[in-house]
Amino acid sequence: MDYLIPVIIAVILIALIIRLIDRRSAGEIGEDRVSGILQKLPKEEYTVINDITIKNRSGTSQIDHLVISPYGLFVIETKCYQGWLFGSEENEKWTQSLYTEKFQFYNPIQQNRLHIKALKFNLAKYPKIPYYSIIVLAGSCEFKTFEQVKTPVIYDGDLPETIFELSKQKVLTEKQVADIRDTIQNIAIKEDGYREVHVMNAREKAVIAENEINNGTCPRCDGYLVERSGKYGSFYGCSNYPKCKFTKKMK
Repeated sequence: MDYLIPVIIAVILIALIIRLIDRRSAGEIGEDRVSGILQKLPKEEYTVINDITIKNRSGTSQIDHLVISPYGLFVIETKCYQGWLFGSEENEKWTQSLYTEKFQFYNPIQQNRLHIKALKFNLAKYPKIPYYSIIVLAGSCEFKTFEQVKTPVIYDGDLPETIFELSKQKVLTEKQVADIRDTIQNIAIKEDGYREVHVMNAREKAVIAENEINNGTCPRCDGYLVERSGKYGSFYGCSNYPKCKFTKKMK
């Protein structure tokens, strides 16, 4: 029976590889779908940049879609999932419930906060630009906790309407919009393999964030962590609350 062990291990590895490929393919399909929707926006007011990687203070940020307009910048994170999704504004991870299985993935709202932070870093000469974070669900999933989020979490068909609703007041001139577009395109990382570099940087940032937490520092705003008590017990919260709402469960 010992000969069955390598076979079982091989089958498990193949299944995991197939799942990873399927998830990546689904993600790319979702991004392509959203790209097509964004291309229908009025081009005289909205400039769309898809799949762009820029540098931030400690590494890189990969932005699915960026829309530059006189009304501000729309930063769009696309997720393509099936099943039911659960999550709140401040959860570190969200949960996907698919049949009898459950999976966790990083909170896309917090992902987009980092993307906006990277944009602000590179567009420091425009300190008053409005940034609009939008999370688009492009798959066949159903988001079950809308009441727990303030950031727009929408289905792909609702994206144009959401952008138009947020486009209330023009704050940038045509010249400024063109300058921001050119700046973003100039700082974009174009080298081959940048996605792999971005993934490596993301892993490094996760380690750095964990070290900061262990040292009592908020990884989101560099405040310090203080012990607090809540409905579900004790936890660490940022000293800059309510401006920063980072929390970490106590072990």
